[in-house]
Amino acid sequence: MSDRTGIAARRAYIWTVAFTGARPPGEMFGLQRGYSSPYWPASEPDDELREEAEQRYEAMHAMRVQYQTYVADKRHVLAAPKYDSWRTLVMPPFLHEMHEALLASHEKPWTFLSVMGKPLLGTDFDRDYWYPIRDGAEKRDSGPRYARWARPVIPAVSEMAGQDIYRLRHWHKAKLDEPGDIPRVAVEARMGHELPGVEGVYSEVTVAMEERIGEYLQRVWEKEVVGAGLWTPPFPMPLPDGLRNAAPSLFSGLPALEYE
Repeated sequence: MSDRTGIAARRAYIWTVAFTGARPPGEMFGLQRGYSSPYWPASEPDDELREEAEQRYEAMHAMRVQYQTYVADKRHVLAAPKYDSWRTLVMPPFLHEMHEALLASHEKPWTFLSVMGKPLLGTDFDRDYWYPIRDGAEKRDSGPRYARWARPVIPAVSEMAGQDIYRLRHWHKAKLDEPGDIPRVAVEARMGHELPGVEGVYSEVTVAMEERIGEYLQRVWEKEVVGAGLWTPPFPMPLPDGLRNAAPSLFSGLPALEYE
């Protein structure tokens, strides 16, 4: 993985948490190519869900939160997301484009990889990725054997000083609440929560609500991030044609834990 691609991948990870509300680390580490917006829902293994999603999201981009990943009995496994909160997250166009570029830069089944091209589950993510991004880091040179570790100066993000990466999920919820016209049922469903009581029983997330979320988040990006000159990523370098297989792996093949 090149230096440019590695930096872009880390930034794409950060913006994905901020603009989807997906839970780090489990849901983010567990996002597989086949559930990412450039491939899903056409790649959905479940026939019924695929047919329904292809109709619903025909005019939108969406990623599917189907699994989280963690270590159980000293092995990497897939498991249901927290609270069994399987859900579909509409992607604003800018984020879909980031994922397209990122997935074109490698052929692994995981959307997000370590700088060494391996699953993030085997890393100390906070130490190696989040803290340098949050607190800033000096330029790092390396010899030919360790070229992947080279990086330019990373400026600190003062607004996030001392904050856990989970704070980006809180930011996402606040942003959805801010305009005042996105129904609470759509906000909570996106966060992986269920509304309690009668409201939860009778409320339903409609296509129009999801379209509103996608359009609104795109405007937030354009006005509050790009327009303000904030921290925007370069795009990853596409994988050279000579190294590309005809069909990249969509799913990891890890065992999925079953619950009774």
